[in-house]
Amino acid sequence: MENPSSLANPKKLSLKDFPAEKKRKKESWWKKYRRRQKRNAKYHHKEKNIKHIGRQKQKKKSPGFFKRIILDFQENRKERRELRAERNRIRKHQPSFIKRLKHDFREYRQEQHWKNKQSAKRKGQRNFWSAILLFFLGPLLDFRDEVIAERAEKKLRKVKFPQPNLFQRLWEDYKEVRDTAQQRKYLDRMVRKSLSFVVEEDKRVFSLREELEHMRDTWKGLPWNWPREIQNMIAVTIVFVLTFSILFGVFQLSKFLVAAAYSIPGVWRDGMIVFTIPDPSPLWTYSSVLSVYSVGPFVLVIIGFIFQRLQKKVKDQGSFKSLVLMWIYVNAYILVFGTFLAGYFTDRGFGYVMGWLYIPWIVEVPLALFSVVMLWVIGYRLGKKMLVFRHSSFFIDTVLPQLYYKLIYFYIPIIVGIGILFLMGLNNNDFTQNVVYVSILTMLTPTLRFIPEKSQN
Repeated sequence: MENPSSLANPKKLSLKDFPAEKKRKKESWWKKYRRRQKRNAKYHHKEKNIKHIGRQKQKKKSPGFFKRIILDFQENRKERRELRAERNRIRKHQPSFIKRLKHDFREYRQEQHWKNKQSAKRKGQRNFWSAILLFFLGPLLDFRDEVIAERAEKKLRKVKFPQPNLFQRLWEDYKEVRDTAQQRKYLDRMVRKSLSFVVEEDKRVFSLREELEHMRDTWKGLPWNWPREIQNMIAVTIVFVLTFSILFGVFQLSKFLVAAAYSIPGVWRDGMIVFTIPDPSPLWTYSSVLSVYSVGPFVLVIIGFIFQRLQKKVKDQGSFKSLVLMWIYVNAYILVFGTFLAGYFTDRGFGYVMGWLYIPWIVEVPLALFSVVMLWVIGYRLGKKMLVFRHSSFFIDTVLPQLYYKLIYFYIPIIVGIGILFLMGLNNNDFTQNVVYVSILTMLTPTLRFIPEKSQN
C-alpha cells in the first residue's frame, strides 16, 4: 500500500515551489517627510496639552488682572487711611499756625530787648582801649566831615556856575587844535619864503652848486676809515649773497622732495627746479599742488622765525654773528613775501595754488598788498639795525651823513649782491625771480627815511 504522504515520497524542492515574494515599493521622500511630520505633530500636541493643563491650574491658583487691580486699590486705600489717622493724631498734640507765630514773635521781642540792654551797657561803659580807638579815629571823622562839606560846596558851585559837558569840551579842544595847526602852517610858509627867496632878486639863496659843495663837505667831514669800510661792504655783500643762495636752495629742495613724494619728476634747470610733466596731468591733484607749492614758504617762515629769535638773543648786536643771523631771517621773509607778490601777477608758484583754490581777485589783491606792506615793515625794522654795524661811534643827527652810511653799509652791498646773483644764474629771465629781486628793492624804500639815534652820552 502506497503512502500518499510527501514524507514517504520526498521530492527535491526548488524556489519555484514557494510563492513569489512581493517586492516592496520604494517610499518617496514626500511620504517620508509626511510620516515624520505626523509623528512629530503627535508628540508636540501632547506637549501642548500638558502645558495648557499647567496654565489652567496656575490660573485657578493666582487671581486675574482685574482682581489684582482691585486688591492693589484696596491696599492703597488702607495705607492712606492709616497715614491720615497718624497725621491727625500728631496734629492734636501740636499748636496751630497762629499760635506758633505768636510764640515766635514773643521770643524775638524778648531777644531784641536783651540785645538793647547789652548795647546800652556797652555804650555806658567805655574802657581804655575804646577811648584810644576813638582818639585815633577822630582825624578820620574830621576828614569825612570835610569831604562831605566839600561835596556840598561843589554841588552849589555847579548850580551857580554851570560847566560845559564832555562833548562841548571836546569841540572846544578841536577848534583850538585846528586854529593852532592853521597858524603853524601859515608861520611855516612865511619862514620858508623868507629863507628861500631874496625879496629884491627873487631867486633861491642856495643854488645847486652850493648844495653839491655842501654834500661834498659833509662827505669829507665824516670819520671814514676806508680799509674798514671796504672790508665791511665786502662782508655784507658776501653774507647777503650766501644767505640768499642757501635759502633759495632750501626753498627749491623742499619743493623737489615733496614733489618726489607724489612721484612728480623734476630737474634742476636754469637755477631752479622745473617739473617735466605738463599742467593737465593726473599727478597734479588738489593735495599735490598745495603741498608742493606751499612747503617752500612754510619752511622759510619757520627758518625766519627761528633765526630772528636767535639774532635777538645775541649780546653784541654789531658783531658778525648778528649780521649773518639778521640776513638769514631777512632773506627768508623776502623770499616768502616776494613769491606771494609774484604769484599775484603770474599763474606760477603761489598763483598756481590760488588758481587751484579758486580764490577770487577780491582776496588776491589784499594778499598782494599785505606782501608789500610786510616788505616795507621789514625794511623799516632793518634800517635801524644796519646802522649798528658801522664801526664809528659818530653820533648822526642829520639826514645826509646817515644817507652816506646807509649807502656804504646797505644800498651798495645789496645792489652788488643782486648783480652777483644774476651772474650766478639764479634768474635766467624768470619773472617770478625778478619780482623777488624787485621786492628786495621795495624793502629798501622805508630805509630812505631819517632814523633818529639815541645819544651815547
